[in-house]
Amino acid sequence: MPTVPVTSHLLPTEQTFTPQATVSPYNPEEVRHTLAQEVQKQVSKTGTVSSGFLDQFAVSHLEKSAVDTPAAWDYAALRDSAKREEEKQQHQQQLAQLDQEAAWTKQVGVLTADNAALETYLSVQLPVYQAHLQQSGISEEQSVQAGKRLRAQTVAQHISRSLAGGDWHTAQQVLHAQGSYLSDAVRQRCAQQVQQQAVHDTASRLWQRVWQESDSNVTLAKQQATSHLQDVGEELRQPIAEEINRLAAQQQRQSAAAQADVFSRLAHADTVQMQRKLLTSQTVLDTSQLAAAEKAMQLQDLPATPAQQNWFVNHYFQEDTDAEKALDKGWCNARDYFRLKSAQQARQSGENFPAEQWLCCGIQTWMNTHGFSTQDITRVSYAVLCGAPDNKGRLARWQQIKTLLDC
Repeated sequence: MPTVPVTSHLLPTEQTFTPQATVSPYNPEEVRHTLAQEVQKQVSKTGTVSSGFLDQFAVSHLEKSAVDTPAAWDYAALRDSAKREEEKQQHQQQLAQLDQEAAWTKQVGVLTADNAALETYLSVQLPVYQAHLQQSGISEEQSVQAGKRLRAQTVAQHISRSLAGGDWHTAQQVLHAQGSYLSDAVRQRCAQQVQQQAVHDTASRLWQRVWQESDSNVTLAKQQATSHLQDVGEELRQPIAEEINRLAAQQQRQSAAAQADVFSRLAHADTVQMQRKLLTSQTVLDTSQLAAAEKAMQLQDLPATPAQQNWFVNHYFQEDTDAEKALDKGWCNARDYFRLKSAQQARQSGENFPAEQWLCCGIQTWMNTHGFSTQDITRVSYAVLCGAPDNKGRLARWQQIKTLLDC
């Protein structure tokens, strides 16, 4: 049992409790022993001893004349300890209830529709919350500060919720009206987030509109979007222009990736009829690309000559290769033209070719080691590069050829 101070405490009156039969004849030592046993039983059962339990025992077992006895001193000390613990628990419960009240107030406030609704709600709830704080023993000054903290937290989370839902207009409204309640760091963060979403939303809406009007021409769409920036506030004009540039570059990469896919499928189509069907159904090639592809399909679909294979392997990884000129000059056949165009567009989409380059390097190293000629290395490299539309297929193609060469 804990060590507790012994204080003078009057025994409870018999009118407070329904007395039980007292020990007769009265024996202070026996009463003290009984008190110890009852307290131990109660602790083992409930984990604690209440002041009410001790008072009940006192009415049942202690005589008024036994105030200055060891049993009465035990009772007084135990009751003082129990009472203090009960008051402590009661205070903790009050604080927990206040925390719940604050959390609920904040949760409801965050869900309000706009600043007007938020302000109306907080103006009636915060005074009640502060009054409850004072009733729990917190000073008026501390309760006012707690109310300000609760308002600041609610405002910050309201702004965050609005931004998460894409409603930067409401977030901006709340920030302008309630920003003075926020700390400098939080206010600056919220202002930055509001501006970022305003810039992104404005630029995205503008870009979507001009992109639909530009017939999928990135350059034209960018020019049209930039021309509308005069209607935008000066503080947002430059950030929105930068965002439009980013969106234009992103669209350019997406378009290039889509065009690369079309050229790749043209290169690996089984027949000219399938190529023509693909060309008439696609929607991503511009007029010049469409005309060049149509011209390539009109050429006789012949296998690449050794000279064409050599040219293709030497120019496949060069970014400045003029594929149209190569087709006109006969340096490559039609299918290799499509392969070159696919590679070029893939580079513009941001894709690089380290796997293909390492594969060709490995082919050259292995074949040189095994004494194959330069002409053989070129033929194998060409067969691998053109044997599949992806690196997994190219690697499998090389493994097949390597197995044959290693027999």
